[in-house]
Amino acid sequence: MAAIRQRVPVPRDVPDGVCHNAYLGTVTLALVWNVRWEPPDRPVICWNASPDNIATSQTLAVVLMIHLIGVLSTGGVAVECRGDKGGGVALLGALIEAARALSTVVVAEEILKLDFRNKKLLVSECKKGYCVAALVDRAEDYVDTLLRVIAERIDASPIAVADGCVSDEHKAIVGQILDTYVVYEIDSTLESVMREVYEPLVSALQHHPTYSAHLSGHDNTQEESTEHWEQVVHDCVASIEHAVAYARTGQFEKTCAACMSLGGRWVRAAIGAGLLARNMTKTATPPVEVLDGLLDSLDDDSPLDDLARAAVGRLTGKTAPIDYAHSYRYAAENFQFHSEGGNVLDALLLASTYAARVPEFASRLVEFFRTHNMEIVAESITAAVDRNRLFNEIVYSITSYDGFREELERRRAQVTTAIGRIESALDVVASGDTSGRARVPALMGTLHLQNYITLMTAMAESPVLSAAERKRTLANVIKTYRQYFRPLLDVDLPLFTFTVNSVFQSMAVAMAEYYHLTTGEGRDLILADMADFLQSIYSLVKHGAPHIGEQLSLGVITTAVSPVLTMAGELHHAEVRLVLTAIGHQSVRDIDAQRLLDPRSFATNFANTLVTTASLSAKVLRGDTRDRVLSRAVWDILKTHCFFVTIGIVIRDDIMSATYLAAEAVDGFEESRLREVVDIVCMLNRVAVQNPAKYDYEVAVMAYPYLHFLVNAWKRLGDEDILNEAQGVMTTAVCAWRKYGFEEKAAELEGEFGRAITPYGGGTQSHVY
Repeated sequence: MAAIRQRVPVPRDVPDGVCHNAYLGTVTLALVWNVRWEPPDRPVICWNASPDNIATSQTLAVVLMIHLIGVLSTGGVAVECRGDKGGGVALLGALIEAARALSTVVVAEEILKLDFRNKKLLVSECKKGYCVAALVDRAEDYVDTLLRVIAERIDASPIAVADGCVSDEHKAIVGQILDTYVVYEIDSTLESVMREVYEPLVSALQHHPTYSAHLSGHDNTQEESTEHWEQVVHDCVASIEHAVAYARTGQFEKTCAACMSLGGRWVRAAIGAGLLARNMTKTATPPVEVLDGLLDSLDDDSPLDDLARAAVGRLTGKTAPIDYAHSYRYAAENFQFHSEGGNVLDALLLASTYAARVPEFASRLVEFFRTHNMEIVAESITAAVDRNRLFNEIVYSITSYDGFREELERRRAQVTTAIGRIESALDVVASGDTSGRARVPALMGTLHLQNYITLMTAMAESPVLSAAERKRTLANVIKTYRQYFRPLLDVDLPLFTFTVNSVFQSMAVAMAEYYHLTTGEGRDLILADMADFLQSIYSLVKHGAPHIGEQLSLGVITTAVSPVLTMAGELHHAEVRLVLTAIGHQSVRDIDAQRLLDPRSFATNFANTLVTTASLSAKVLRGDTRDRVLSRAVWDILKTHCFFVTIGIVIRDDIMSATYLAAEAVDGFEESRLREVVDIVCMLNRVAVQNPAKYDYEVAVMAYPYLHFLVNAWKRLGDEDILNEAQGVMTTAVCAWRKYGFEEKAAELEGEFGRAITPYGGGTQSHVY
C-alpha cells in the first residue's frame, strides 16, 4: 500500500524519557492505514514513511537515522540502550507501543518488523514483558537472531517481570547482558596485542629447535633493483604520443619513464604512472627514491600536486592514510575533465583503488579514460568499485538467493569473456611471443575474473546453498583458479597487485571452506592445495620487489588458512614466513589510529592479526604461556566479532575459526570469564546459522569447531546447558550430513565427539538447535 500522503502531526516538544499519548495516537493512526501482514509465522508491520511524513519533524528524522539496540519495559520505558542519540528512545518506545497495540498476534519469541524507508526497526518480545529493539539498515535476518538471544538471556536472568518501572537493578542486569553481545567500540589496541600475544610467539619460534629455522631471513630486506628500471628509461621513447600509447597497453613503467624524460609539467604524470607501475607484479618499477625526487620538480600547490606528494608520502612513510584520503578527495573535487593535451596523463594520479570510496567521481573518471581509449585504466577502476560494492552491500549480508541473483547472472556473463581473454594471453605466451601482446588480455581478463571468484566464494559462505551445492560451487572456484589464474603466476606476465590480492583472499577462504566439507583423501588433497597455494604466494613475495609483499593482504589470507591448518595439525614453512611477513609489514600506529576514525577497518586488521597469531601460537606454544596468550587473543577476537554483528556483518568462516581457537583456549580462562566466552560463542554460532531447521546444513558445516568448544567448556564447567547444547548440535549435524549424502562426515563427528556427549544423554535438542 502506498505511503500516507497526509502529513502526520508530530509534536516538536517531546522531552527525553516521556511518551505522549497524543503522539502515540497519531503514530497509531498512521500505522492503521499502512498495515501489511506477511504470513505465515512472522507478523510484519510496514510503515512506509514518505518524505512528507518525516519532513514534519526533525525529531522523528533523528529516530530514523539512529542505529540503535535497546531494551524497553512496558509503556515504552527504556531500561538500557546502546547507540542512542538524544531523544530517540522516547519516540522509539512510542512506535513500539503503537505496533504492539495493532499486532494482537504477537507472542513471545517472534520478531516484529517496521520498515522506515531504507531502514528497519526490529522488535523481539521477551516472556517477561520486555522488548528488545534494534534499528538496522541491512542484514536484518542476522540481527533479529541476535535480538532473540538477548531476549532469552533476559528471560533467564533474575530480572523482575516488566511493569513499566525501571530501577538501578533493572539497568545493571540488562546492561551486563547488552555489554556481552553489543560492541560499538573495541577497547583493546594492536599495540597491546603485539606486546602480549605476538612477542611471546616470536620468542618461542626463535628458541624452538624445530621452528627457529623458519625465522631466519623471514624479513625480505632486498633492495629494489635499479638495473631493470634504468633499462626501461633507456628504451622508451620520450614523447607524449608514446606516453599515452604505453598507458593504453598497460605499460605504465614506460609511461612513467617517458614523462620523466620530458620533465616540466609532465612530472606529475610521471608520478601517477609510476605509482600504477608499482601496483603491478613482474614489472620494472621506479624506485621510491626516484619518485620522491620528482616531487622537487612540481611547480605549484594545485590539488593534483598535493595528491602527488601525499601518494609518494605514503610510500616513504611521511603521509598518514587519512591525509592521503583528504588529498585524494580534494583533488577529485577540483579535477577538470577536458580533452587538452596531457590531461588524461595527469588523471593517472587519480586511477587509484581509493577511487572506489568516491563512487560518483569514479564513474566520471571511468568514462573519461574510456573517451581517451584507456580501457585498461578504466576497467581497473571499475573492478575496484565493483569489489568495494560487493563487500559493502553483498558479501557479508547474503541471506537469500534473491538477494544476489541478478548480480550473479551479470558476473557469469562477464567471466565468460574474461576466461576467453586469459586463454588468449596464455596461448600467446605458449607460442613464444615476447612482444607483450599477452599483457592486455591478461590484465583485462583477470580484472573481471577476480570479482566473479569473490562473489562465488561469498555465495558458498552464505546460508543459501545446501552442503552439496556449496561443495560443487567451491570445487568450481578452486578449479577456475587452478586452470586460469594459477598459470598466470608462473609466466612472465604483469598483473595488477590488487587483482592478485583479491584472488588470493578469495581462494584462501574457498580452500578453507572446502576443507570443512571433505574427509579422507579429499581432505588430504585440499591440504596439499593449501600448502602449494601458500608456497606460490611466498614465492611471489620472496622473488618480487619488496613492495609486492606490502601490497598483498597477507593477514587476510593467513586468517582464512592458518586456523584450518591448526585444526589439521599441520605447520608449513611458507605459512610461518607469511604470517611473520604480514605482521611485520603492519604499521601499528596507523592501524591503532583507525580505532576511532575508521572502526570497521581497525576491527578487520585487529582480528586478522589476532587470528593468525593465535593459530600459530596454538601449534607452537606450550604450558602456561600457551594458555595466557590464547585466552588473551581469543577474548579480543570474540569481542571483535560482537562488534561486527552489532554493525550487521557476519563472517561465518571467521566465526568458525574463532570458535575453534576458543576451544583451544578454554583452560586459560577464569571460570567467570569462561562463562562469558560460552555466551558469546553460542550467540555467534547461532547468529551465523540463523534458522537451524531451515539451514540444518549450516549447523553441520559449523559443527566440528562448535562441538570441540562445547565439549571442552562442559568438561571445565560441568554446566548441563552446555551439554544440552552439544547434544542438540550433534543430533542436528549428524542428521543433516546423512540427509545430504555426506555419510563420512556424519561418521567423523560421531567418532570424534560421540563418546564425549552421548553417554550423558540421548541427543536432546537444545534450546537453540
